[in-house]
Amino acid sequence: FFILSTLTVSLGFSSLLGRLLEPVMQPLFHQSGSGASALVLGFIGGYPVGAKTVCSLYQEHLCSKEQAQCLLAFCNNSGPAFIIGAAGIAVFQSAKVGFILMAIQVLSALIIGVLFRPRKSAPISQSASPAHCKSIAKCVTESVGQSTTTTLGICAYVILFNVIIQLLTNCGFLQLCENLLSFSHCPTVWQKGLLSGILELSNGISALTNTPSAIIPAAFLLSWGGISVHFQTLSVLQGCDLTIRYYLLGKTLQAFLSAALACLFLQLFPTALTAIQINGTVVPNSAWLPTAGRCSGIISLILIAGLLLLELIITRKNTGK
Repeated sequence: FFILSTLTVSLGFSSLLGRLLEPVMQPLFHQSGSGASALVLGFIGGYPVGAKTVCSLYQEHLCSKEQAQCLLAFCNNSGPAFIIGAAGIAVFQSAKVGFILMAIQVLSALIIGVLFRPRKSAPISQSASPAHCKSIAKCVTESVGQSTTTTLGICAYVILFNVIIQLLTNCGFLQLCENLLSFSHCPTVWQKGLLSGILELSNGISALTNTPSAIIPAAFLLSWGGISVHFQTLSVLQGCDLTIRYYLLGKTLQAFLSAALACLFLQLFPTALTAIQINGTVVPNSAWLPTAGRCSGIISLILIAGLLLLELIITRKNTGK
């Protein structure tokens, strides 16, 4: 997904996608159509693909500094593979819960996008400039090199925060924080997950228990991302003069908004978290296990096909054929 996000911008695919989604991006988010690539890739690629795409758009002068900072506030999100697989199936033993959490995150992100939109509507996006008309071989080589470095940095942050959480657990600090949370009437089954998840997302999600009420802290953590993700985002923004203030404020508000939406969902549909039925037949949760992977794979193939088609169009245009 890092490679795809870089190729989307460097080959000019973001401009093509922008022309298609301009009628949506301008009135809702006051953004040019090019920002749609950050929104789409941020939803399907997971942390911090959205931030990486925003950085690429800004570096290629496809959006202004103000637009890029507003995009950061809502385009960096958990991917469907993690939400449906790690949260829905692994924790709640139901892909249905994963889809519910995914819907909550998408809705909360779009609301934050409207709240954080620039003051003025963005101008109509222009077609790809000659700087974007590079050979696909060169773009792939550059994308793989950049993505490898980015991935190593992300893995380092994940390991670092896993070690920090283990140290805090061994020294009793997390237990002390759990005791303090107990005085605030925070449910016991939430405490460990919230404390770990504030630092590192996967640890926090895995610490939650399979209870209906746990969908609330799960929605909060998936939208918050964790301090580890925020450092990962900082690492992919190196070289850009974008402030992190809008991003942090947006993620904080989105986390509380997602928790509120999850609470509202439980109030309106208290019996919704049941087994999925199709034509009267109960479908076991294990049957939905490959769903997230299939969706991500299909979307990736569509993006690759689109990139290759765009490369063919650019090549024919440059050669006059």
